Amino acid sequence: MSGAQRSAAIVAALLYTLNEKEPNQEAKTECMKKIIKYITKLRPRVFSWGLRVNFRESLDNYFKIKM
Repeated sequence: MSGAQRSAAIVAALLYTLNEKEPNQEAKTECMKKIIKYITKLRPRVFSWGLRVNFRESLDNYFKIKM
């Protein structure tokens, strides 16, 4: 399962990078939350049915956001 979670985190990072047009920190955080919600909707089990987002800390640190 960790492979699927890692892949989902990479997809989230890609979608965030492609859509990164938000000027402020709050909007950037909201954008990432929407992306994670979208991925969870398509394949719920990758982020433990929305209960836990693995690699969240890595995404937060890399994009300098706080979810």
